Amino acid sequence: MSCQFNTNYSGSVNINDNKTNTLNNYVMENSEVDERILEEEKFIKRVECFISQIEIIQERFNYWFESRHGICPSQEHDKIGNHLILDCCYPRSLSFGYWKESELPVHIREECNAIYAELFGTNN
Repeated sequence: MSCQFNTNYSGSVNINDNKTNTLNNYVMENSEVDERILEEEKFIKRVECFISQIEIIQERFNYWFESRHGICPSQEHDKIGNHLILDCCYPRSLSFGYWKESELPVHIREECNAIYAELFGTNN
């Protein structure tokens, strides 16, 4: 074990153990990593909640989506996902908007915007 002895101005002796410092640095670095992981997990849960709430909005206004054909030939009916732009960026950023060509009614957009603002703290 390598130790260094330093005398400070008060005359007391401090022991600086390199292994202890290395361990403390390791613990601090891993604590920061753990905190980042927790933040990422919270962000992922918010994104999942947002998507879940968007699906509920589609169910609530299903009459509107069913009255329209989907944008893809394989889609029997329109879907809310045909109107939304979601871009998940690192670190912990979700951009949300609507396609320029979207005909999504204002009242449905307002509900989507309110959920986004509630979960991410900003309005679209």
